[in-house]
Amino acid sequence: MKCLISCKLESAGWLEQLMPEECPFLLRILNKPLLEFLIDFCVTIGVDAIRIVQDTPDRKIAEYFSDGKRWGLDISFGTMSLEADLNSLIEHNHSFLENDSLLFLDGFTFINYNINNSQWDFLNEKGAIYSKEGNIKFAWIKDSGSKLSSLEEYVPKSIAFTCLDSVGDYYDLSQKILADNSSDYVLPGYNNDPGIFLGQNVEIAQNANIRKPVIIADQVRIRALCMIGPGAVIGSNVLLDSSCSIENSIIYDHTYIGSDLEISRKIIYHNKVIDPETSTSTDIVDAFLISETGSHGSSNFVIKSVQAFFAVIIIALMFIPYFLLRLFTKVKKLHKIVFVDREKHIHTISVIEPYDSLGGRLFYHLSLDRFPLLFNVISGHLYLVGNTPLSNSNNHVELLHDLPVYHPAVFTFTDTVDKEFRGEFEDKIHELFYSNNSKFILDINIVIKILFKRLLFRISDGELQRKAGEA
Repeated sequence: MKCLISCKLESAGWLEQLMPEECPFLLRILNKPLLEFLIDFCVTIGVDAIRIVQDTPDRKIAEYFSDGKRWGLDISFGTMSLEADLNSLIEHNHSFLENDSLLFLDGFTFINYNINNSQWDFLNEKGAIYSKEGNIKFAWIKDSGSKLSSLEEYVPKSIAFTCLDSVGDYYDLSQKILADNSSDYVLPGYNNDPGIFLGQNVEIAQNANIRKPVIIADQVRIRALCMIGPGAVIGSNVLLDSSCSIENSIIYDHTYIGSDLEISRKIIYHNKVIDPETSTSTDIVDAFLISETGSHGSSNFVIKSVQAFFAVIIIALMFIPYFLLRLFTKVKKLHKIVFVDREKHIHTISVIEPYDSLGGRLFYHLSLDRFPLLFNVISGHLYLVGNTPLSNSNNHVELLHDLPVYHPAVFTFTDTVDKEFRGEFEDKIHELFYSNNSKFILDINIVIKILFKRLLFRISDGELQRKAGEA
């Protein structure tokens, strides 16, 4: 059994106006992409291969779904023209279909189904569901090798459809699923309390009030006296400041909600407040009210400027010791840091590694191996204090997506952690902790702790190269 999912951008015009940076077919419904719900449905009815065809290819879709192995099926990708109908899609994808039975889905439609259903009545017939405009939203064809003269309109009893034609449709669907149908779908969550779906690394103050139904994604902090729910959908990497109230509303990923704010029947997207009833949006200029936690606005410019100022001070303090020791210490510049920024541009920076000698040990104890990196703070390529620079590997790109703030830096919070508490999983937690708790006083503590830790730590013979490499 094969499935074709059609993804035409013209069906998502309203979304492009309100959420221009969002990939329409990865639009999150209860913190799960719309297309993933369709793929879950395909898995439930026994589809073994899916082809997603797009009129405007979007790499975000391919990156998210990859080859489909985590769903236990094969996912491939294709293109189509704006004018393509079902017949032309079948003909164009004939080698994929191989005259097998075919399920056709419009990618911007939600299928209302019960995952526990064992009887799918539409599998015994041939037919289609049409929109008011006459477009096919769903079709079931037993033999994809035959030409389609027409498909009778058919309304199966085992499923129903919700066409997402406006922000109001999207909002109403999210609220309905959360309130009435959460048990019918596979929703992300790690909590056994019915009506409350909690992700990973969710921090809730003891005196915060959570009223079901709610769904809260990963890396969310809810501070004291907050009132969350009912009907609250909270995305990943969200900070809800003290005494705020979120009711029957959707808060998108990477969002900060200021203290004492009351939000009801709204969608918050970055710094936009969207009214689902009128489909209008209001931009919030004051970052203390609502803002994007991972933005690169004026606040980042201020952080970079302040850190560059302190980098100049540290350069001045290290200048004489560095050049005096360089006269008597043999060093090499073979070690390189290769990292990406938030836009995935690749940067390569050389790091000095002192040889294992008396001078080399002094180099390490005085943190002089970091001296050349400080000039990258002044140039803006690095922060003085921030996150561990991440490479362009798949694991690091996934972590980069999860971090609400990513500031590749010379001195990092992870550097302050003892080696017995280090590891791939632990380091990810350390990076998330810093991104969600970064403050000026924390940055100062990190620099002081690293400098004094290196100054006082007794380094044994043969350890110098390993420690320089870790740095």
